[in-house]
Amino acid sequence: MSAGDGVGASSEDGKGLSEKLITQNETNKERLNQSNYRQLFSDLLSRQKGLLSKTVEHPEQYAAELKLIKNILTAEREAILIGVLVGVTAFASFRYLPNYLVKRFGGETKANALREAENMSRTQEFYYLRTATGLLFEGLFGVWVGHRGYQVAVNQTKGTYEEIAKIPLCEGRSNVAEGMCEEWMQLANTKVPRNFWQIVENEDVSDARTWKAIRQFADNCQKRKTYGTKLIKEQGLNPSEHVAIPSPGVPELMSPETASKLVSDGSG
Repeated sequence: MSAGDGVGASSEDGKGLSEKLITQNETNKERLNQSNYRQLFSDLLSRQKGLLSKTVEHPEQYAAELKLIKNILTAEREAILIGVLVGVTAFASFRYLPNYLVKRFGGETKANALREAENMSRTQEFYYLRTATGLLFEGLFGVWVGHRGYQVAVNQTKGTYEEIAKIPLCEGRSNVAEGMCEEWMQLANTKVPRNFWQIVENEDVSDARTWKAIRQFADNCQKRKTYGTKLIKEQGLNPSEHVAIPSPGVPELMSPETASKLVSDGSG
């Protein structure tokens, strides 16, 4: 190997290292900005929180959306209930089970010894502080176990966020899609940089599951818009009108290439 080869190899290695450092710097920068990006979508949701209670002229056209939302809320309530029950059970077990087992299976001698120890501890200094500290620790443990129980319950069913992201695909008309999709797509495609979505795809950001659902909601909005544009052209409707999507809804697996073809076919 010549000296020139060595210099060339070092140069290439240095270039590769530099690219990696730039990528890592961008990743760190986007991680720091994710709270700002999240606030953009939170503000939009706050402004449009009355969409579901909006009065419509033809409620039957929104039946599929309403059914989907009811199913999402039911699944979420069940998961929360499971989490609460698991958390309360964990707290009660941690707090009371050891004493119960001693009294139930330890015999009279151990039960009496336990009562004496409890009575003696009440007379010691800082008893109430120790009791409060113990309750705090056991309560936090119960909350943690309850949260884990909720997560397990959600993961064993269709995820809430993933199901919400499918709302723009539902058949008929959609208050959510008609009221939020345009601005949601604008935020996802122009306000949030592509680098951030890349680290989301790589799951290199906290709460990647939520961010993926946010991105998927924007993608599904685009699918609905494209599919609706095709139907409007086919049916000769006013382009400013919202069209009811026929059953079974917007094709979920429609790729951007397919969407573009649908529009060009409709215009031809």
